[in-house]
Amino acid sequence: MNVPNSTKKRVTDVDVLIGSRLRQARMLANLSQTQIAEFLGITFQQVQKYERGTNRVSAAVLHRLASMFGLPLAHFFDGTGPGSQDIDLAESNARMEFASSREGRTLIDGYQRCPPKVQATVLSLIVAASNSLDADDAATIPE
Repeated sequence: MNVPNSTKKRVTDVDVLIGSRLRQARMLANLSQTQIAEFLGITFQQVQKYERGTNRVSAAVLHRLASMFGLPLAHFFDGTGPGSQDIDLAESNARMEFASSREGRTLIDGYQRCPPKVQATVLSLIVAASNSLDADDAATIPE
């Protein structure tokens, strides 16, 4: 099979999404890029490139990372396959950035330490507050 030489490897939205999910997993595990690099036998700069999506992560490396984090390999690809809706990368990245932030990790850790009844109450409060904000925004939109 002839493959034209002009086909250059290009970074795709999926590469960026995988990198973002890698960063999120690393941050939630409280690991540094250097620690991940040592585990993989690469430089921390390569890990940075993976996380930014500027370099593509090989299947073998992704498999090792999924095993290390205790995640299914599919975690890195959720929402990218045939029949799935298009990825809203901006929204996905914003959520992952928040979950990876100090504030996000504190919120998640605190929530997970709460008993299920408290978790349900907290979730209801957040949903009610965000719905209230949506209603306030709609009320101020001029017609």
